[in-house]
Amino acid sequence: MAELISTNIHTSQHLPKVQHFTLYFSPTTKV
Repeated sequence: MAELISTNIHTSQHLPKVQHFTLYFSPTTKV
């Protein structure tokens, strides 16, 4: 799960398309 968090951090820099991607694949990580 640590990898997922790291991915989210890196993903944050590639918003906004990646945000939808992360939310779509990580419903448990909804903020």
